[in-house]
Amino acid sequence: MIKKDKLNKIILLYLVYSFGLIIVISSQFILPEKYFIDSNTIKEYFHILDGFKFNNTDGFYNTALFYKYIGLSIIDNRIFQGIIIYNIYSLLLFYVIKHTNFHSNIMIIILMFAWSSVSAIYLGQLTKELIPLILLTFFVINMHKNNKSKIITSFILLVLYAYFFRVYWFIILYFSLVIFMYLNTKFNIHIKRVLLLIALSVVFIASSINDIYLTHERTRVNNLLDSNTMINNPFVNSSVFTDILNWLIVWVQLLLPFNVITNSPIHVLFFLLNIFSIFLLLKFYNVQKNNNTLSIKWSFSFIVGFSLTQGIFEPDYGSYLKHLIVILPMYFYIVLVKLWPVLHSAKNGRLKNEGITCG
Repeated sequence: MIKKDKLNKIILLYLVYSFGLIIVISSQFILPEKYFIDSNTIKEYFHILDGFKFNNTDGFYNTALFYKYIGLSIIDNRIFQGIIIYNIYSLLLFYVIKHTNFHSNIMIIILMFAWSSVSAIYLGQLTKELIPLILLTFFVINMHKNNKSKIITSFILLVLYAYFFRVYWFIILYFSLVIFMYLNTKFNIHIKRVLLLIALSVVFIASSINDIYLTHERTRVNNLLDSNTMINNPFVNSSVFTDILNWLIVWVQLLLPFNVITNSPIHVLFFLLNIFSIFLLLKFYNVQKNNNTLSIKWSFSFIVGFSLTQGIFEPDYGSYLKHLIVILPMYFYIVLVKLWPVLHSAKNGRLKNEGITCG
């Protein structure tokens, strides 16, 4: 029975991988060129790289340099580049799954195939998402193994990534730490909520002091975009209060993207995937909120912090979906290592947090 269960899991992962690989190859011929803007930009940077020294805060330059380091700059074929990057992603995801109670519940199967199609599109090409994907994967595994020195190293690497590749990741890390502290402190719940709101608002207050409105970056990017799912600020920024309002309203719109479901059937599927994925995460939180596993709490905190930051900067739903790819190994770690065993136990009215037989 055990061998049959293991075989079922291997077959499922192989099918998920193969499904994504087909999309990687076919998307090169089907998708419009705007889906490959980042890939084409990175390819152009290959021609201006000067040695092997990072360029402070130039994300595209440093990403191109990373691909030069691993040898992808010498491959002048987008399909081959996409296959290699997709394989790296698949290995990372399967490495995370190896450390979980992988369960082939029908909901998990749907989730894996759905996200496989999305990841195949955005990771089946040269992309800025591969580096943070690698860093976050090893971070969650180091948390899972409770290796303190490697946890510290992983966090330092994320700080360096924020500096050299995407400065706004400093906000992601800050929000994640705030959420993590909120989940791990034992103050009065009302005091905790007030402190949480103040802590989250600090970045907006600090920016407004320097006459910078964080959500205005979305407007600047939108002026350069050709997108059918553009996200605009509800209010013209005139104070820290409008900046915060724009952030919160757009964040809710990202979580509940009702305004895109009339665009096309594809957007309806995106809406359903987004709602379904968030539902599982909230279900996990409600069942697991008293769990003391730091790897789970940190992963959950990072996903929430990441999502909150998306509410500040995301210019359109395509970018929102593309950026979500980097947290997929962390997301599936949460769902597979704890959620299904706990929900299964709760449903049957008993504590049973162990591996579950494939159905």
